[in-house]
Amino acid sequence: MTQMISNHSRSICKLTLLRVYKDGAEHTSRSYATGFFWRHRDSEYLVTNWHNLTGLRADNLENNGTFYPNKLRVEFKIIEETEVPSRVRIIGRERTQIIIDENGRAGWMEHQSQNAVDLACIRVPTEWSGSGKIRCLNDGDFETRWTPEIGSDCFVLGYPEGMEGQHQTPIWKRASIATEAQLNFEGQPVLLVDTLGRHGMSGAPVIARSSGVFSPGGTVKPTLDTVVGTWENFVGVYGGRIGERDIGFQLGRVWKYSALKEILENPLEGHHPKYP
Repeated sequence: MTQMISNHSRSICKLTLLRVYKDGAEHTSRSYATGFFWRHRDSEYLVTNWHNLTGLRADNLENNGTFYPNKLRVEFKIIEETEVPSRVRIIGRERTQIIIDENGRAGWMEHQSQNAVDLACIRVPTEWSGSGKIRCLNDGDFETRWTPEIGSDCFVLGYPEGMEGQHQTPIWKRASIATEAQLNFEGQPVLLVDTLGRHGMSGAPVIARSSGVFSPGGTVKPTLDTVVGTWENFVGVYGGRIGERDIGFQLGRVWKYSALKEILENPLEGHHPKYP
C-alpha cells in the first residue's frame, strides 16, 4: 500500500494493555491507550503514560482498571521508500512487548521521582524496524524556537475509546492551552488543555500549531530567521482528564516535554508498586 499521511501520524502507536496468564488466557477489558516513538541520541523509544503500563493511578496508586498488565500490544507503522521520491509505503505492524517479566521486573524507564511524573519510556527493540524505518515524532521539523502560550491551538493525537482512522492512523483532537504554559500546574511539570478527553487518549502527544509571521528574536522587521506560514512545536504528553465530573471532563492534563527529557537523560529503572 502506498499512501501519503502526516509525518506525525506515522509516529503514533495504538496500545492494548494485556494480562496474559500462565494458561495463555488474555485479559484486555477496554485497555486501549496511545503511545508514540521518540528519538533520543542513537536510540528509539516508545513513550506513554506510567499509569497505562502499571494499571495504577499515578496520583494515589489506586487501581486504574480491573487488572495489572504484564504485556503490551503495539500497533505501529513502518515506512518504506518507493520509486517515487514523494511517496512512501506504509506497512502496518504489530508487536507484543513484555512489560513485567515472571520475576516482577519492569521493562520500562521512569522518572527519578517515580509515579509523581506519569510518564514511561520503553527502548524500542531493533528487530521491530525490520527492513523499514520507524518514524519518530521528533524526526519532523518542529519550530523549537517558538514557545506556545495560553490560548494557543493544539492537537492531541490519539485513539479515543480505541477509535482510529484508516490504516490505524490516530484521531487528531483539537484543544487549546488552558493554563499559563510557562507555569507548572499544582507544582508539577504539567499544563492543562481545554478539550473533551476520552479513554484511550492517555499517552498521546500534544502538538501546538500557529500561523502567520513568527520572528524568533522578537524583532518587528523580517530577518532571515523569520517564519511565514504555519509552524508547530511539541508540547508534551496527554495524561488524562482533570477531575471526575462536570468541568473536569473538559480539561486534560499534559506532562511537559521537560519531564520527558529528564527521563531520557537520567532514567530510573521501572518499578510496579503492587505487582504480585
